[in-house]
Amino acid sequence: MNAVYPVTYSTLSVEALVREVLPDFGVGEMAACQFFSGGFNDTYRVKTVQGAVYYLRVYRSCWRSLPDIQYELDVLRNAD
Repeated sequence: MNAVYPVTYSTLSVEALVREVLPDFGVGEMAACQFFSGGFNDTYRVKTVQGAVYYLRVYRSCWRSLPDIQYELDVLRNAD
């Protein structure tokens, strides 16, 4: 079979995220990155060498608008 097989769902490579995406966030040197949860969006738990913990959320293309995402972040920030 030489054709590319269609994909319904895929998970991003943690190694590629650490190498290609996370440096753009300026959070420091990565100690660990792991897949945390999946669903409509995939979430990755990121730990830095300094001990900070972040969550990286990967959204489906064209699923939500930027204002929708910003609203979700506002809700999460004010959840305490």
